[in-house]
Amino acid sequence: MLEGRSPQSTGAARGALLALTLVLAGTSRARADDGPGAVGPDSPDLAGEGLLEEGSTATPALPPVEPQALSPLPERSYVVPIAETVIFNLGLWAADRYAFNDPFSRVTFRSIGANLKGGWWYDSDDFNTNEMLHPYSGSVFHNAARSAGWNFWGAFLLDFAGSLWWKIGGENGPPSTNDQITTTLAGAFLGESLFRTSRMVLDRQNDPGVVRWVGSALISPAATVNAVVLRDKIADPDPPVQSYEGRFSVGVTGGTAETRTGYARAQPSGLLSARLVHGLPGELEPEIPFDHFVLELDFSSTTLAPWNELTSLSGPTWFLTTRGLILAGSAGLGEDGAMLYGLFGTYDFGGPTLLRVTESGLGPGVVLSVHPSRTTELDATLLASATFGSGGAYVPPTIDRDYRFGYGGLLLADGSLWMANRVELALTGRAYLIPEAIEGGNEGLLIGKAALRIRVGGPHALGVEGTFTRRWANYSISTYGEHADFTAVTYSYLFSGS
Repeated sequence: MLEGRSPQSTGAARGALLALTLVLAGTSRARADDGPGAVGPDSPDLAGEGLLEEGSTATPALPPVEPQALSPLPERSYVVPIAETVIFNLGLWAADRYAFNDPFSRVTFRSIGANLKGGWWYDSDDFNTNEMLHPYSGSVFHNAARSAGWNFWGAFLLDFAGSLWWKIGGENGPPSTNDQITTTLAGAFLGESLFRTSRMVLDRQNDPGVVRWVGSALISPAATVNAVVLRDKIADPDPPVQSYEGRFSVGVTGGTAETRTGYARAQPSGLLSARLVHGLPGELEPEIPFDHFVLELDFSSTTLAPWNELTSLSGPTWFLTTRGLILAGSAGLGEDGAMLYGLFGTYDFGGPTLLRVTESGLGPGVVLSVHPSRTTELDATLLASATFGSGGAYVPPTIDRDYRFGYGGLLLADGSLWMANRVELALTGRAYLIPEAIEGGNEGLLIGKAALRIRVGGPHALGVEGTFTRRWANYSISTYGEHADFTAVTYSYLFSGS
C-alpha cells in the first residue's frame, strides 16, 4: 500500500495514524458506556494487531484510563412544583387584589384565622368560575408536579394542598366545599389528561420543532415550562406513551332549542371537535393511573335567535370531557377481543347550547374491543360514576341564577363500530342525575350523540352528526323541562400511533 511513496510521506502516514490513536484513546474518558468501538483500557494493542509496521518508532504505552461513572440524576424535584404553586397562587391573588380590586381578595390575618376555624359553605360564584377555572387551577398544580417527576398520587396531594391554601389564604370569605372538591378531583383528572397529551405532542419527535413546542404549551403551560426549566436535571418524568387513536373534526351545525322562556333557533355556525383515546384494549397492560384515558372537546360558535329576553347568549358553546382508569386491570376475550376494567375518574364541563352540566366523579367501568368478523371492529365503554356536580340552564338576566350543586351520578355508554375500516357508526349516551340537589329539588340531563363517518381516502372522512338533549328540573320555585337538538355536517382527520 505504501509502494511509490517517499520516506517522508510514509512517516507522515504513521504520524497521522498515531495521532488518531491518541484521539480515540482520549474519547474513552467521555462516558463509561459508549458501547462498541470505544477505545480505552480494554482496547486492542494496535502494534500487536499489526496496525503499526515493525521497525517503526515505538510509542510508550498509554496509562490505563479509569472509566468515570455518570452521577445519577435525581428522580424528581420537590422544590420546583411547590415553588410554582406558591407563585401561581400569589400571582392570582395579586391580580385579583390590585388589577381587578375584587372585594374577596382583601385578605387579612383575621380572615385567615376565621377560615382556619371552619365555616365551610357552598359559594355563589358563576358557573364558569366554579366549574372550569377552579378545575383548571388544579390542573396547573398537577402538571407542575408531574413534569417535575412526581407520580399521579403525589401530584393529587399537591392539587389538594394548593386548593386548600387558596381557600384559606387567597380569599377573605368562608372556604367553599365545592371548590375544594372540584379543584382537587377535576384538577387531577383534567391535569393528567393534559399532561400526557402535551408530552405526546413533544415526544413524537426526537427534536420537536417550534410548532410542537407551541402546541404543547397551549395544552399544558406548566408542563412545557418545566420541560425547559428541568431539562437534563431530573430523571425522565414521562410515563410511556401507549397506543392511541383520535380525530380532529370541523364542520357546520345548526338546530333548535325550547325552554321555559320560549323557542330558539340556531343559525348555521362553526363546529370544532377533537377526541383522543390513549391506551387501547389488547395493546395495553395498565400500570399507573391514566394509562388509558379519553379526552374530548366540542366547540361551537352557535348564536341563538330570536330570543330577545336572553341578550347575553351570543358566545360559543363548550363541552369538555375526560375519563381515565385510575386502578385498572386487563383481560383477553378469546382470540378476537380484549378489555380493560377498573375504577374510572371522570370530569365533564359545559354542555350543548342552553343546557349546562358539570361533574367530578369516581366509579367502575369497562372498556371493550372486539372483532365480530374479519371486517368489523366494535369498541365500547360502559361506566357508572358517583359524582359531585351541578346542572342548570342559561336564563334571562331577570331570573336568578339557575344552577345548583348536588351529589348524584353519571351513566355513560360510548360505542363505535367500524366496518371494512371505511364506515364508522358511533353512538354516545350520557345521563347526569342530581337526585337531591343541595339547594333542594332534583335534576336530570340526558345527552345523546350519533355520528356516521365515511373514509374518503387515507385519514380523511366525511360525516353527519346529530346531538339531542333533554333536561328535567323540579325545584320549589319552578318545574319545567327543556330540550335542544342539533345536526352537523363534518370533515374529520383520523390519526393513530403507538
